[in-house]
Amino acid sequence: MQMPESNKNTIMRITVVGLIIIIAVGIFIYKNHMAAQDNLDANLELDQNLPTLLEMSSTTCPPCREMIPILEELQAEYEGKVDIKIVDIDEYPDEANKYSIIVIPTQILLDVDGNEVGRHEGYIPKEDLIKVIEEKMGVV
Repeated sequence: MQMPESNKNTIMRITVVGLIIIIAVGIFIYKNHMAAQDNLDANLELDQNLPTLLEMSSTTCPPCREMIPILEELQAEYEGKVDIKIVDIDEYPDEANKYSIIVIPTQILLDVDGNEVGRHEGYIPKEDLIKVIEEKMGVV
């Protein structure tokens, strides 16, 4: 049994419209994902003139949450001397992979060229972190 020509045309039109909608949605999702990735790169971009302390952490991790006030104090104390960035690995898992993070919190010390000069895994008291910054980064 064959379909009338008008039914074939209707099915063809519906199929074409459906494909156009699927393609448009795909393009929209891709562009929004790329815009979010560009924003991520801007937020995590290293200051080329300063050594950097990366705090790799998670909001679900109690020791990580204990580190936040310490890092905020150090951001104020070392402003213009050390670029301190807090990276939530749940939001940015690619950054965790990039730096081979196994334990959180992990503090990674980078020189002005972005080379790793030190690393500490776990909670670290403020006084000990200051010593590490001064010794490994040469910041006073």
